[in-house]
Amino acid sequence: MSDSPPWFKLPTHSGLAQPVSNEPSTNTSTTDNDSASDKALVIIGAGLAGCALAHTLASKGQRVTVLDSASEAASAASGNTAALLRPHITREGNLASRFSASGFLETLSVLKTLEASNKPGKRPVFHTCGALHLLERSDDYPEHPLYRHVSKQSARTLTGYPLATGGLYYPDACYVNVPVLCQLLLQHPRIDFITGIQVHSIDRVANQWQINSDKTNYQASRVVLANGTGISSFNAMQELTLQPVRGQTTRIEAPCPKLTVAVCGSHTVIPLQTDSKDQSQQLQQTQQWQISATYDRQSSNATTDHADDVANLTAAEQSLNSKDVFTAAKRTNTDPTTACSDIESHWAGVRATTPDRLPVVGHLPDFTFYHMHYHDLHHGKPEALYPDAQYQPGLYVLGGLGSRGLSVAFIAARLLAAQILGKNTGSTDDSLYTLLHPARFLIRRSKRRLSTPRPG
Repeated sequence: MSDSPPWFKLPTHSGLAQPVSNEPSTNTSTTDNDSASDKALVIIGAGLAGCALAHTLASKGQRVTVLDSASEAASAASGNTAALLRPHITREGNLASRFSASGFLETLSVLKTLEASNKPGKRPVFHTCGALHLLERSDDYPEHPLYRHVSKQSARTLTGYPLATGGLYYPDACYVNVPVLCQLLLQHPRIDFITGIQVHSIDRVANQWQINSDKTNYQASRVVLANGTGISSFNAMQELTLQPVRGQTTRIEAPCPKLTVAVCGSHTVIPLQTDSKDQSQQLQQTQQWQISATYDRQSSNATTDHADDVANLTAAEQSLNSKDVFTAAKRTNTDPTTACSDIESHWAGVRATTPDRLPVVGHLPDFTFYHMHYHDLHHGKPEALYPDAQYQPGLYVLGGLGSRGLSVAFIAARLLAAQILGKNTGSTDDSLYTLLHPARFLIRRSKRRLSTPRPG
């Protein structure tokens, strides 16, 4: 990263000091102290971020230990069983847009590989459904191989609903059972998955990281924080500017006509496919829709709420330009916190996101050093007068994936794995490291002479 400013330069030797054992793990799912406490590389968090990184590193020959407080993977914000995967491409086609498009393709490749190895009779990892992104002026968007422009009339024909606009149609979009995905990722023979470990602090002791938990304490030379909103609970992690956002999905018996593609307006309506291979049975079965999702920055409560179901259903009606489709389902019962019987199920999770909706990925900065040496960037002094950045040795972060986690998790995992292994692959990766750098918000505040993070 020779062209990067000093505050974004990576350590000269940021990779593994010595190769980690390539011997397969003999224990892929344990609890508390069933395995040795000395580890080479530990990932805290078994949501999508942690599982994607663990699988990426294991596939490159590294032994990895994953710790999680729950009894199984994807038990918190990654618990969505029908999360839509599509890229988020902008009119400008900027670096963030290209990052999302590349990430979508990487995730899709991983899904196809895992599905091919999935055992017969097991729950599918994903279903291809296609997705229509509603836009009033889709002609502003350039041509792109991942989508095609759709007029209002074509959009109505495609969906069977009187949509108010056309948009961009992504034929390869799909919805993913994220818990199933995470479970498959952790089945790699070089991954130890240890459940029921609530990590409460991390300390640097004798050139190792000591991971302090409610049960066993672990020592590791390298640690990755990938536990979503829990990252902010560790010392100094507030500088990452991670923000909790609550989201609730609603699953409901669909009205007629049935949808054949997902529709993405202010909310997303996903037609869920039956797992039956009998086409006649598929036609007879009632279709279910999942409507995603509320976006509440004011709550970190993951319990479901009927009011959010109503908000989802109302937004779905607006997206489909079809009033009163869910009139019965929106009625408030005598107990307003209880959904009516027309609603099949609902789910809520609290995701970690960032102000620019891009993840934080990389070697964790020494924030004390940053405050000491980069506090006066607003003066506009030449970059050459500033020292190169310093980082916490062997400590990394992968977080802030937010609601777009599926489209960026695996490309972010690949970039971070390259940093951990000391194998970044060129100028494109260098640009992405800067785009996703964990200190970018601190640097922006310093350039604007803001000393503390702004409230989310």
